[in-house]
Amino acid sequence: MVAAGCPVEFSVPPDFEELEIGATDDRIRDIVQERLAGQHMPDGVAEALLMSYEHAAHALHTAGAFYAGTCLGLIDGDPSSASLVLAATPMDGRDSRTVASGIVQISTARHGEKCAAQVWELPCGPAAVVAQPQLAVFVPGEYAESGTDEATFVAQAQAWIPVPRHRTMVTATLSTPSTDHWDHYCEVFTALLRSLRFGDDEQTADRGTPAAPPSPSSPPPSPPTGAEVPGNPFG
Repeated sequence: MVAAGCPVEFSVPPDFEELEIGATDDRIRDIVQERLAGQHMPDGVAEALLMSYEHAAHALHTAGAFYAGTCLGLIDGDPSSASLVLAATPMDGRDSRTVASGIVQISTARHGEKCAAQVWELPCGPAAVVAQPQLAVFVPGEYAESGTDEATFVAQAQAWIPVPRHRTMVTATLSTPSTDHWDHYCEVFTALLRSLRFGDDEQTADRGTPAAPPSPSSPPPSPPTGAEVPGNPFG
């Protein structure tokens, strides 16, 4: 696909299904019911997932994201969900490593010990990767059960990948309220990042199909694991 003039190839993580950006509320309800068919969810979980899907579909449409996917199901018998968003915006920087290093410095200064930020050397080039195992997110009242704005906590990993030759910044964001499954989603996010290719990348072997995640001898470090989360915000 082409996003903001930049050809992008990547492997969709297993168990993630594409979210129909801009879908109507009726279509969203049908999608959620189809995907949860046959799964026994605790009371209230399905409705909460429906509201989350509605909010995401509308917000992403407004933001201009080029891919969004969600994972809804059970891990070790417990309900689990996560969202994945890829977007592209214009960029003026010409040196990808300088841009990535700058983002890491800004993120560290802004969030301090609440985040882990570093530059990863990916097959497609350097990327600024920031992980926040405990991030407060505000849910608008129209999507909250209480009817008023309220805060919830999620674990989030985000990457900024500069593509100077296309004057584009590609971002990838994985968020999950299922903090007990943070280790699992860190592995998912790492594999996604390592699968990214930008069309005319010399390392892209097959431009007609999504690139498969490589298997390097020395993979980049993973985001913080669940053991490093400073307390489970869900109790």
